Amino acid sequence: MEFIQLVPRNLHEFEEKVDLLFKNKSHVSSARVNETTGQLEVDLDWLANRTRDGKDFSIPIKRAKLRDAKVIVERWFSTATRPSHADIQELFDMIDPQNR
Repeated sequence: MEFIQLVPRNLHEFEEKVDLLFKNKSHVSSARVNETTGQLEVDLDWLANRTRDGKDFSIPIKRAKLRDAKVIVERWFSTATRPSHADIQELFDMIDPQNR
């Protein structure tokens, strides 16, 4: 599986991406934190992959925050409700903009 790496420039951009994911949650095959690659990986279904903007993507997470990010992502996708602004901010703060 091939992921396009995304690094949101700011919280607003990240929040828009999260909103889009939850609005189209039925097209998200999986969302998980891969501790081996240090990435939040989002795998979209076949129908979403056929659209122009529907590519599987990954977001780098700070190594020290991988387990915390994993708990957050699992919590988000185990419920049907959109994460709060505070939850989105918490995960955004775990993104590694330099991908180290």
